[in-house]
Amino acid sequence: MLGLVTATYKYDVFGAVRSQSGTGNTEYRFTGQQDDATLGYTYLRARYYDPATGRFLSKDPFPGLVTDPGSQHHYSYVQNNPANLTDPSGRCFCIALIWAGVSLGPVIQAGIFTAATFLGVAGGYELAEWYADHSVPNPDGSRGSPAHREKIQERIEELEEEGLEHVGGGSLPEQRIRTENGEKSYRRPDISMRDPETGEPYYENVGRQTQSGEPEARERRALDDIEEATGIRPVFTPYN
Repeated sequence: MLGLVTATYKYDVFGAVRSQSGTGNTEYRFTGQQDDATLGYTYLRARYYDPATGRFLSKDPFPGLVTDPGSQHHYSYVQNNPANLTDPSGRCFCIALIWAGVSLGPVIQAGIFTAATFLGVAGGYELAEWYADHSVPNPDGSRGSPAHREKIQERIEELEEEGLEHVGGGSLPEQRIRTENGEKSYRRPDISMRDPETGEPYYENVGRQTQSGEPEARERRALDDIEEATGIRPVFTPYN
């Protein structure tokens, strides 16, 4: 059975919505990337992008290529060539057609290929070399910053006082939940508890919230993945 079109969107070349029709709604829009309705920007993983201005909100961590002065503009979107290029990583432009069905794993590889195509082989190698040098783990580790860890421990103690049994996160290894249909293949709740009488699990994630008090986009995706896999939506507690 073929699906029905429930909504259509028309954009300008930089992704600002010019018209919309239909009753459907989706947060995945321009170039298939996620809109953060709370902030009004497009989430491109490394940075947020404002389609109204055609600029990123924060500086590109990649300093640019010596062989390509246009790449040294740290806030421009795909070197002002959105008709032919896209940037799903927030760090590296790529040929727009490459992205159909491509997961984030090959994103940087495709970007390096594009750099070699548009900037010459030297430019592609320069970009690849920079990413090899800068693809380092989070200095705070997988458990996050000290403020994040402190809030997790605080919440665990509060939940234990309520009678729940601590089974994961904090001082214990985080429980791993398989999320086959999620953005990632598995998720780890920051806090896993259990009702000692019924055995019912309890999950909670501690993360950053927007100015309006909503979980940031990446936090929401983690909550959605866990809920889809377990049928239980984790409680969200902000620490910022």
